[in-house]
Amino acid sequence: METHTPIIVRTTQHIIALVLAGLFVVLPSVVMPELMHPTQTGKSIFFFYGMLVIGGLSAMRYVFTSELSVKVTMLDVVLLVLLVYITINRYWLQPIHGFSMKYYELMGLTVLYITLRSMPKRYYTYFLLAVILGGIIQAIYGSLQLWGHYSSYHAGFRMTGSFFNPGPYAGYLAGVFTVSLGMYLFRDEFMKDSFFRKDMSIPWVNFSVTRDTANRWINQILFEYIPLVGVLSSFMVLPASQSRAAWLAAIISGLVLFVAKYDIISLTRNKVNAPWKKVLIGLFLTICLGGSAYGLYHFKKGSADGRLLIWKVTTNMIADHPWVGVGYDRFKAHYMNYQAEYFQTHGETGEEMVAGETVYAFNEPLQFVTEEGVIGLTIALLLTGIILPLFKGDNKVLVVVMACLLNLLVLGLFSYTMLILPIKLLLIFTLGAAAIYSPHRLFSHGSFRVLALIKAVRVVISVALILTSFFIFSKIQKISHGFREWNTALVFYQMDVYDEAILRFDSLYSIFSKDGDFLQQYGKALAMDHDFSEAKKILLESRKYFSSTTIEIAMGNIYKKAKDYDKAKIAYRNAGAMIPVRFYPKYLLAKLYEEEGDVKAAVRVAKELLMKDVKVESLAIDEMKNEMIDVINNY
Repeated sequence: METHTPIIVRTTQHIIALVLAGLFVVLPSVVMPELMHPTQTGKSIFFFYGMLVIGGLSAMRYVFTSELSVKVTMLDVVLLVLLVYITINRYWLQPIHGFSMKYYELMGLTVLYITLRSMPKRYYTYFLLAVILGGIIQAIYGSLQLWGHYSSYHAGFRMTGSFFNPGPYAGYLAGVFTVSLGMYLFRDEFMKDSFFRKDMSIPWVNFSVTRDTANRWINQILFEYIPLVGVLSSFMVLPASQSRAAWLAAIISGLVLFVAKYDIISLTRNKVNAPWKKVLIGLFLTICLGGSAYGLYHFKKGSADGRLLIWKVTTNMIADHPWVGVGYDRFKAHYMNYQAEYFQTHGETGEEMVAGETVYAFNEPLQFVTEEGVIGLTIALLLTGIILPLFKGDNKVLVVVMACLLNLLVLGLFSYTMLILPIKLLLIFTLGAAAIYSPHRLFSHGSFRVLALIKAVRVVISVALILTSFFIFSKIQKISHGFREWNTALVFYQMDVYDEAILRFDSLYSIFSKDGDFLQQYGKALAMDHDFSEAKKILLESRKYFSSTTIEIAMGNIYKKAKDYDKAKIAYRNAGAMIPVRFYPKYLLAKLYEEEGDVKAAVRVAKELLMKDVKVESLAIDEMKNEMIDVINNY
């Protein structure tokens, strides 16, 4: 934080604070329908532009700053080590890396963290209010979707907010609920340190009310009414989301806030002094926790069993890549192959009914270890050891921030929080606040003071930063254009206008040549246009970055066209093993055997298909069954 603050520095600092607050308010609601994955990439592009603006303002601020005071905490150091390790592991330790918006977001979040660390403590209260306002907007929007006034962004759900699924939507609102509840419970403490104190003059309040009355009204609106609306609006929407992870995160973090506010542990310790009372309370809590866990598990048992299967398969990935993992954002490149291997090894155990197309682990610690290995886990444990003591802090901002961090950690045990940018914004905010309020500094206030470089050197550095910003701006534009054209190509593909789709896919290859999802769609378009040679090349490339039944089936079809039956069988079997409950891969395998002339194998597969349990009845399954009956009858 600057010690000498000329007017231009203070003004720039205020503008940066406004941009940050605006980001917390607006980003969760950003959707760009013209882009591929509009609820995700739209937020990312908006975020990148926001960080670019903040970077430019920070460069300007640096030019006019005469002296800097640097404060470094152990939390800062460990986060830096983690960032460096992730980057080294991604680009140098792993044999391959793919296109990753998640990694680009990580770079942007690093800029956000540095910016938050440079902001004075007095701004953090208002950043919390910005988080609440963003959540209120989303809660209202989700309610309007639920009541039919707006459509959601998922065909299977009526309410998703500005997210692609009710799960991340509920996860975000659970975080907002915690922040809102914390600010409401500690509203008196927040009011004491408010900018609008009793002794603060408000130039534009010159009418019938007194200064004290005006300040009291503003404080009530900011620290009582807005948080209360945040609590009520998110509380009303969360049950409709049916997200057990969000419910659990909100309940646990809410209880922590009540314990901190009313010192429940001390009160309980004083009143419950007899051993039998402690036993009864322990038994009561055990029954409550056990009953809650049982109820949450059986509320959507199929979903819970699906997660258990994913976690089980993921441990096999960890066993094969223990030290440095599979690389940042590479879970999706490997998981489905491991799921296929699991079912090929164990057969159909009943778990196949809950298996699906999976691209995340539904458990952030588990996915982190899968991608970063034991080395990454060691750094993460060190980070955890630094953060845990901060839960004992008594500063009201730190209490709310730590409760929010706990919320995100609980949510991450059952969800994919690190794929949802608004939730990651909350996480970085909590880490920034934890660092700035941390009492443990490597360099305490004033002991590590760095005089700013001479003005000429500072100007050169700032110009370099501005030129870098122009480069980043062009990169953002290029990626934004790429996602826009990708979406257009997909529209043409769905309309069966394959030549137009292929033209656009081809023009985007230089941008997304390492994106498995893009290559999968490009390869399928080429195959549908009967360019099997090029389709095979693209789909083989896509296998390096993505694993899915779609790729395997498309490869099987290509090999079948080329009369390469052995490779076609392998591809169809892989697709069938990935999700054994699906009929289509086995149906294709039976038809392949029939075309090849292997009648016994065709009949055997046809009989297996007719005996298979149906997960979801459909006309397509009935048609496949009828064809299998014909195969059996004909031979």
